[in-house]
Amino acid sequence: MRKFILFGMLLLLILMIRSETKAQETGEKKVETFTELISQKEFPVKATFAVNEQEYELTATGAVYVTRESDQGEKIPMYAIVHYMAPFKPDPFGDIYEQVIQEKVAKQLNLEFARDMKKERLLVIINKLFQKAIRNYEIDPAKIKGTMDQFNAFFARNYSQGETCIFRWLPDGRFIILAQKQQKVLKSQEFASFFWRIWFGLMSPVDRGSLVSRIMFY
Repeated sequence: MRKFILFGMLLLLILMIRSETKAQETGEKKVETFTELISQKEFPVKATFAVNEQEYELTATGAVYVTRESDQGEKIPMYAIVHYMAPFKPDPFGDIYEQVIQEKVAKQLNLEFARDMKKERLLVIINKLFQKAIRNYEIDPAKIKGTMDQFNAFFARNYSQGETCIFRWLPDGRFIILAQKQQKVLKSQEFASFFWRIWFGLMSPVDRGSLVSRIMFY
């Protein structure tokens, strides 16, 4: 009996060593994730990228899963948003949403489609979203119209379920869109601030609290 136990322990040790060696050989790294509560989807805690040899490492501040109710009362999945931000020291007595918008650090917003989306339908949704935000926050449309048109022309396309579009706002004011392996750089602090305010402003179309729920981990 003792021989069988020793043999089993030896076999287990060999398997563990082989597994560790394989992970080292393939460069396999465990990706740290967190779970969005409603959908139970897991998203990476970190977002890393480089722009013009400048490297950025951002941490997730939160995520939200958006659905709409059908005429039959069923919840239809629409999209998920994950927000990332470079480290900063939030003021515990200040408005956390304004801090996210105003803080001059790199930020990233991932938009993952939970269903297929046609270009024409997406344009309608975007324009409604923009026009509502312009009214709610009393934005001068003349200051962002040119950039908004460029945004629409690049972002509006057909997307399949599971595809992700990435928006980045860099400290120097560049607003970068990545969609379907293509990239567009817009240079407008006004538009970038406007776009972030859509999601973090008082009249956000999503549960903005979920987008800052992880800031305590900073």
